Amino acid sequence: MHRLVVLSLIAVGALLLAWTLLVVLARRLPKGVLRDLAAFLPACVTMVRRLRRDPRVPRRAKFAIVFAGLWVISPST
Repeated sequence: MHRLVVLSLIAVGALLLAWTLLVVLARRLPKGVLRDLAAFLPACVTMVRRLRRDPRVPRRAKFAIVFAGLWVISPST
């Protein structure tokens, strides 16, 4: 159990580091496709967070939004 917690924390840390890198790249890259791609993921996270907190959004839609947001930001294998 302890090993699972440690591995989970490492995975979360790596994901947060990747997001931070994308945010930094989105701000520093010259205008173009690479900058747009680097800005896409943080924009998706912001959109999911705002829609999740909006009281006008139905509960089923919030579930779908959170699921889609997690799918978009998950690392592909």
